[in-house]
Amino acid sequence: MHYDKLDNEELLFVALDAINGRRHGEAIALLKDLLDREPDHDEAKYLIAAQHAQIGMGERAESELRSLLDEKPGFVLARFQLGQLLLMRGSMADVVEILAPLRDGVDPVAAYARGLSSYAQGQPEAAVRHMEEGLALPQPLPAIADDMRAFHTYLLQLVKGASVPDVAASEQITPASRMRIAGYGLGE
Repeated sequence: MHYDKLDNEELLFVALDAINGRRHGEAIALLKDLLDREPDHDEAKYLIAAQHAQIGMGERAESELRSLLDEKPGFVLARFQLGQLLLMRGSMADVVEILAPLRDGVDPVAAYARGLSSYAQGQPEAAVRHMEEGLALPQPLPAIADDMRAFHTYLLQLVKGASVPDVAASEQITPASRMRIAGYGLGE
């Protein structure tokens, strides 16, 4: 299909549809077309990084998210998802540092950032409390809530002493490693 007749907004929505349909290659190509047209389109940069994380290109995704945050340090979803990516990669000190600007809020993302940071600092009980705080609030971003609910279940098992795989073990499939890195607040 030829997308040259679509305007930038239409192109973004078609890319989001590809993301939601797990057509990663198509999504990346569409988002790159959008960036060719509009090089400063931060949402497209964010979504490309998220797609790279989703297909296992963690180093590239990390680099892209860090670059975006250098330009836009207040991009909450990019910061939160970089924190998740770093957690999955086992960079616990970086998780705490990256999520620091998000932790002081009263919204669900702030509570989740506190939970991820607590986990990264080796405090799973505190992480459970923070996840529960976040999950008790109204959820403006259901995809994040779903991921954090799964992570909360993982934490409960960990706290109870159940045998659970290490979140940072790259070969393991845990609730944390299944966190969707793309689509938060965008098209879902």
